[in-house]
Amino acid sequence: MFFAWPGFFEHLKICKTLYILDDVAFSKGSRTNRVQYYQNMQSKWLSIPIHQKSNQLIMDIKIDNNSDWRRSHFSIIKNTMSKNTYYADVIEIIDKTYALESFIEITIASITNLIEYLEMPIKVKKSSDIKLSSSSSDRVLDIMKHSGSKTYITGHGAFNYLNHNLLEDNEINTYYVKYSLFTWHGVPSPYFTILDMISKYGKKTFELLNGSITHWKEFGKK
Repeated sequence: MFFAWPGFFEHLKICKTLYILDDVAFSKGSRTNRVQYYQNMQSKWLSIPIHQKSNQLIMDIKIDNNSDWRRSHFSIIKNTMSKNTYYADVIEIIDKTYALESFIEITIASITNLIEYLEMPIKVKKSSDIKLSSSSSDRVLDIMKHSGSKTYITGHGAFNYLNHNLLEDNEINTYYVKYSLFTWHGVPSPYFTILDMISKYGKKTFELLNGSITHWKEFGKK
């Protein structure tokens, strides 16, 4: 997820290891290359322009550099966050991220540079390094076996496709993140980029990320 919303980092705060699924097909309309920001009382999208082919893997996506999208992003960030106390911290994070060239490098760095800034004790790995041929729930199971962990924590989007019983049969406990949905000063909802939150709270942002987890059977009762 590209410079994701705070809920994503509440998820990471709970976990010990993040596996980035870079060897799966890119989903058009996902948040892999875009994130919402708030400007002039409107929700807008900050996006990396890409060249996309059908069923193309995320790690193979190429950036469309026909426009100076980096300059455009910096202009947007300046217009929306420059008056905030920790604006310089945000610019440093973006500078470090945009110094990279490839799509996969930039999108991963948009996560890892924020992890570093917030001093989160979490390891980040790529699923492509495991070289799996499985898909869907079988892939999750293979990753969990590779990691050696017995606890799988995921976001809400997995509930409708994940085979919870398959994981349970293999002694893996599945939990869903219970997001705090914290809404910070100046925005109407919690779904905007964490960069805005950091521009206002700096490293204190870490303390404000207060998600929890719920077992999949309890989650399914909702």
